[in-house]
Amino acid sequence: MANSEQLRRKRGALRAGVTRALTQLTHLLQQTDPDLSEVSVQLDYLKDRESALSTVDDAILAFTDEENLRRKVETAQEYSDKVSYAIARAKH
Repeated sequence: MANSEQLRRKRGALRAGVTRALTQLTHLLQQTDPDLSEVSVQLDYLKDRESALSTVDDAILAFTDEENLRRKVETAQEYSDKVSYAIARAKH
């Protein structure tokens, strides 16, 4: 299994990917006539990145001390909430 520093770097890269996908999806949804196939591609990518991020977050949380656990859980939940909101917006 990867060490904690490798997992944190991977999480950083995944979070950056989620943020980019959220930005692109938001941009697409703000267009008057968005390309639905591109919206679908962005949704699929976003769901994939969220799944990978969740897996890495779980691995990191498993060895996080009690003092930092709440903060890390809150941050992980914020990313999950952002993705859920974006997916819901794209469906409507």
